[in-house]
Amino acid sequence: MSYLSQVQLGTIRFWPREALIVKVSDIIALARQAALHSGTAAKLYGIANFLETGMFARVGRSGLAAIKDRQYDHKTSATPEITSAFDLLEDLFRLQPRREYWLIGSLFSRILVASDAAYENGKGSAGFLAVLNPGKPNEVRVGRVIEIPPEIYHLWGGCKTYIAQLELLAVFVAMVELADLVRRSHGLWCIDNIAALMALVKGTSGMPSMD
Repeated sequence: MSYLSQVQLGTIRFWPREALIVKVSDIIALARQAALHSGTAAKLYGIANFLETGMFARVGRSGLAAIKDRQYDHKTSATPEITSAFDLLEDLFRLQPRREYWLIGSLFSRILVASDAAYENGKGSAGFLAVLNPGKPNEVRVGRVIEIPPEIYHLWGGCKTYIAQLELLAVFVAMVELADLVRRSHGLWCIDNIAALMALVKGTSGMPSMD
């Protein structure tokens, strides 16, 4: 659902209809108290997928994997993974990360970002470079080399290489580091790893460590 009350000010805001949020919240509350059957899981998964298109793009979609899997088995108990999915949805409802699109050029800045990573001989590295208002008198450049905590590989499980995970991590770190600088900006993001790019575009991934 879009909120058009701000159009005259040059912005459109997006957030799902309240009825959808109430419906998902009611299903979650019932599942926490009783059980989550396959049919209910299918309904919850469908509504949540649709609902999240009204949020900040596809925020939260990857967290639905456990609910999606429940559609195809005969179990009923809420596993830790399903409970985590419930927690994620409820956190999103509470935080309300509203998407806002700016219609007038003077309201936003231009941004150009490139992120990259490498994984060789069991060691990973990553970094990014961002240019705000490139070529303008008020141009700002920010670059970071990302320190990779060794314990993060344990979270991703055993893999022959972690290059795609590191490429995705570089994007997330850049988003957090640059948040205050690039808010209200439009631009381009350069990334050369297809697996990481598709995880970002879809909001989910078939590989658990990427999800």
